[in-house]
Amino acid sequence: SQVKWSERQKVRVERLLSFSVVQQWRAAGQSCSVDAVNWDDLDSVVYVAGGSGGVLLVRFNGAEKSGQLLCVKPQRLEAKGELLASLLADALEIRTARLQILPVSEEIRSRLRKAKLEIGDHQLHLEKKILADAKYLGLVEFVQGPIKEGEDFVGHFRNRDDDVERFWGQAGRLAAFDCLINNLDRLPLIWENDGNLKNLMMDFPEGKLSVVGIDQAVRGISSETGLAKYLCSLQELLRAVWGADEPWLRSSFFQRISSAIEVNFQGDFSVHAVSFKRGLQQAFRLLAWRWSCDLRSSLDESVEKVAAVFSCKEDELRLHQGLVEAAATTITEEVQKLEMNKIPKHMADAFRKLLPRGLFGRDQLTLLLHLLDSELEMSQAKEFLDRFFPGDEDISCPDFLQLLFGAG
Repeated sequence: SQVKWSERQKVRVERLLSFSVVQQWRAAGQSCSVDAVNWDDLDSVVYVAGGSGGVLLVRFNGAEKSGQLLCVKPQRLEAKGELLASLLADALEIRTARLQILPVSEEIRSRLRKAKLEIGDHQLHLEKKILADAKYLGLVEFVQGPIKEGEDFVGHFRNRDDDVERFWGQAGRLAAFDCLINNLDRLPLIWENDGNLKNLMMDFPEGKLSVVGIDQAVRGISSETGLAKYLCSLQELLRAVWGADEPWLRSSFFQRISSAIEVNFQGDFSVHAVSFKRGLQQAFRLLAWRWSCDLRSSLDESVEKVAAVFSCKEDELRLHQGLVEAAATTITEEVQKLEMNKIPKHMADAFRKLLPRGLFGRDQLTLLLHLLDSELEMSQAKEFLDRFFPGDEDISCPDFLQLLFGAG
């Protein structure tokens, strides 16, 4: 018992030391592009425990830029699902940490081993948990903001109600994406687990809050019964999201997330129910729109890319692809029944042809409103959009059409 306690204490001390190094590097550094890594500039590394094996945080100090940070993660059991999730997120313009897969070469092994170890005892972690038996490494974008726990996170939202609403709106969109790919390791929305709130992070490009997902993966379901059960849960979620507010707040979906937040923050931070629900609706509408336009081809292309990167047959991704196809079809059919059928078909078809991405630029839509109604001044059109789509740089086409036709 004393030995086990000592081991737990050692692990805790190691994590605290790693966290201290990460905080120092974060304060003085910046994220390195996963597409432009210069291994000649590799300076030092620190191992950070967590997940399935942890990650290696590496720091580059080049002649032009110093303190650039990148996460290096061994690609093992869920490697194909992780890359597929990253490619789909990019296609859907969902903000997740960028991922690049790299075959492990002797040169990279040598450079990582020669890098300065910020914590000397981490040599064993580098060998056993990062490099051992790894054929591929994932180069993962280092996200600057705090993870979803601790005083750094909570402190950001004090007296910033707009950021609270923005956070939960974007978290809702990310949660909808998780439902598309069966990513059960973040917010426990339709999965009966505790989730992993650490996989929900923040970044501040140009000083503006942006929610970022990390460690997502497409997870196929091999059992027909299991897949049917998953799709049934997804249908129930969609109906709850489009239902009245009171039943939504009492639903098991909302209660699971609310409980997870309460356990982690003890009342210091809570779910903004209206913004989270709105974010879910916006994302599910857009997913349905994209599945009716170009998401099928994006999925096919993504599967081809994953197979090429890992030199495997596309058939090995059959369960992954089948899960996304089934979930996307369910989302599209349910959203159509719940509300999109209120939009005239010829109108929806015309906009899908014009805007397969399903997004308007704000200036683009302002001009369109003015052209459709010459008596509507540009300033009035802008005021209209600011009222109904505050803070959105891009405006969802299905959201806009729903605003115009949904009330009827």
